[in-house]
Amino acid sequence: MQLDVRTLVISLMLVAGVNSLVMLLAWRYTSSMRNITGFWSVSQLLFLLGTALLALRYAIPDFFSIVVCNVLLLGGQAALQEGLGYYIGQPGRYRGWVLSMVAVQLGLISFFTYFLPSLEWRIICYSVMSACLCIPGVLMLRKNGKQEEAPKRFLRGIFFVNMGIMAIRVVAAFIEPLSHEAQAQNSLWHTLPLAGLLCLYVALSLGMFWMIMHKMSLQAQQQAETDSLTSVPNRRAMDGYFAQLYSRQQGAIAVMMIDIDKFKDINDSFGHRAGDCYLVSIAQEIKQNLQPEAALFRYAGDEFLVVMQQTDRQALTAAAKIVQQKAENLLVPWGAGKLIQTTVSLGLAMSEKRTSSWDELVQLADLAMYCVKSKGGNGIAWYEEAKIKQSI
Repeated sequence: MQLDVRTLVISLMLVAGVNSLVMLLAWRYTSSMRNITGFWSVSQLLFLLGTALLALRYAIPDFFSIVVCNVLLLGGQAALQEGLGYYIGQPGRYRGWVLSMVAVQLGLISFFTYFLPSLEWRIICYSVMSACLCIPGVLMLRKNGKQEEAPKRFLRGIFFVNMGIMAIRVVAAFIEPLSHEAQAQNSLWHTLPLAGLLCLYVALSLGMFWMIMHKMSLQAQQQAETDSLTSVPNRRAMDGYFAQLYSRQQGAIAVMMIDIDKFKDINDSFGHRAGDCYLVSIAQEIKQNLQPEAALFRYAGDEFLVVMQQTDRQALTAAAKIVQQKAENLLVPWGAGKLIQTTVSLGLAMSEKRTSSWDELVQLADLAMYCVKSKGGNGIAWYEEAKIKQSI
């Protein structure tokens, strides 16, 4: 098979067709990622239609094989960027920019097709616009200070390479001007960049599938580390959080153990569904009244744990008083005109030289909390106040 432009375009069309089918299947079976896979399915369908029209050049009118083809190909890139916006949780981040690039290309390609026919300027315009459409992807996938995800880094690299290939196509259009498209069929200056785009498109496909699998893995991990009732991180998430925290500990680490007073009475008086309702309400009340940097976990049945970094005793005590007051004032409606109201007991502890592990720190807060419970609840105690003789 001769390596010419038409052969490469047909190859691109076949890859786009396979991608379209796979993305549609992904959209069908990944309900939690419908926005992402939906836009990426549309992008591959647009690539498929655009390359199909390009492969039919001279067999169909110029309007379809040039104007509509260009709009479809750039529209595919636009749909790809829209899917990326949903992937990073910022849908429509650069939508105006992307749509304006497609509109500008529509005007330019029409001008250089009907008013000032020029193949090289059509190549230049498409290459420049395609490179510009890569910029939003690079910006959305840039490192944000946290540990960078490998699929994002891979896809960002593909965008950079695509911009480089488009730059080569612009240079080729100046070095070897074309009076008609037949000249480009066997020209190395034009077939090699297109061959590079074919390889890059295959890499892009792998990158998209990798990102979908990575996202599914993260969602599964998040589901495993989230309490299904209260929607706050669970004990498993707490273990991982502490392990990461102690590996890079800087400054004091403080914990607040929160236990709901007379929770058994709520279940006995109103039923277990009422108890579940109260747990959801108190979890949201605690979460809304904590500092943004504080972490809340469901530690056990009716116990919650708050972790604060780089804080002091005064700040932790103040935070505990707010939680105590909010819990005391919380009224949870249940049934016909019934209200559930109770209090909480709080135990506080802070990391010191004598605490050799985070588990030990949690135990100290737990001891302090049980000291409050032994006095009737609805109070706050530091672990020193527990007066329990224990060698640490």
